[in-house]
Amino acid sequence: MSFLPLTLCGLALMSCSTRIDISPYPSARVFLSDPRLEQPETLPEVSFRFIHCGSNSTLEAFLFRGGSWFQGRPLTFPAILVEHPKGDLLIDAGLGPEIDHQFDEEMPFLLKPLMAFDPGPDPRSALQTAGFDPDRIRHILLTHLHWDHAGGIESFPKAQIWHPEEGLLEARTLAPEDSAYFREQFDDPDIQWSFHDFPDGPYENFHRSFDFYGDGSIVLVPLAGHTATSLGVFLNLRDGRRFLFSGDTTWSVEGFTRPSHKFWLSRWLVDADVATLEYAIVQVHLLMQRYPQLRVIPSHDLEAMVDLPNLPGGRISDGE
Repeated sequence: MSFLPLTLCGLALMSCSTRIDISPYPSARVFLSDPRLEQPETLPEVSFRFIHCGSNSTLEAFLFRGGSWFQGRPLTFPAILVEHPKGDLLIDAGLGPEIDHQFDEEMPFLLKPLMAFDPGPDPRSALQTAGFDPDRIRHILLTHLHWDHAGGIESFPKAQIWHPEEGLLEARTLAPEDSAYFREQFDDPDIQWSFHDFPDGPYENFHRSFDFYGDGSIVLVPLAGHTATSLGVFLNLRDGRRFLFSGDTTWSVEGFTRPSHKFWLSRWLVDADVATLEYAIVQVHLLMQRYPQLRVIPSHDLEAMVDLPNLPGGRISDGE
């Protein structure tokens, strides 16, 4: 995701409008709050830590429209360890142990400079280094199946891999020609797929949801657009803090707060349905306005997570 060679092209477009008009989306303003969150002390004891599986840096302008062409931003490629009384899990699977080989074989030559990264530890190795038994991971919740989110799936053969079935079918269909998917990451016939929909009705300003453990602590919501089945994961803690891990709906918090799409080239390369994606961005934008204390964490935005806990052994880039 390092787009530095394209700076001059981007400068020519600086005069274009960079913010999304939220007025066409009145349904995104309809909220149904979870009454359990009024007494967060009744929620189970849950904690989380980031596993930084790689790093990169790019210009801010390539992350969101209206960003600076002179300001660099550090990026990360994480998986997120969530420890829960009913079973520990990962949100996304980061970069797996074969990522160098996969990237070399699957990424088109012209895109390699744009998508290059510095690898860190794969999730399983990072867990082992930290003294955490990787076989404790019972589930992996995938925000989507792009190569930088699905890389560690096959490293956890005992875990159930959760995502809507349509997303896996999309990945299998597109993988031979779409550089966003590396088929080798999800082709093992022994993967324990657990397909899900969103059966639990409205949640905040999302029309559907999936309360993963049924206790209000982990709630999945659809955030389609980046892929057809991209999703976000709410994590609600006993101390009252709330987080939304938003995948690649945007690459930076500013994408939601402005709100703005990614730079046009970034969007063209990675986003499947821009109109659907725009609605998802507006939903999160309005959610953040309603709940100023909510922390929204785009997957690659290191600045959005620098004060949050990390698994020892994972590497954080300083952007230099």
